[in-house]
Amino acid sequence: MNESRDEFLRVRQICSSPKGGTRGLVDMSRASWLHHVKNTPGWPQPIKPTPRTTLWSRQEIEEFLRNQRERAA
Repeated sequence: MNESRDEFLRVRQICSSPKGGTRGLVDMSRASWLHHVKNTPGWPQPIKPTPRTTLWSRQEIEEFLRNQRERAA
């Protein structure tokens, strides 16, 4: 049986960083991402395995982005 294991991402892997030259899953600053997660219903919610670690499920983020693209079309 082929079990799929979810991958977890940190905010720096999700968001683009123009200064660092990295490309994330979304073209959005870290501050904007965290603002929307906190204040906008329906955005993927993080898990906190430790007090100083915040992670998001890659699967949930990709599903969220797919739904956003479908709504925009």
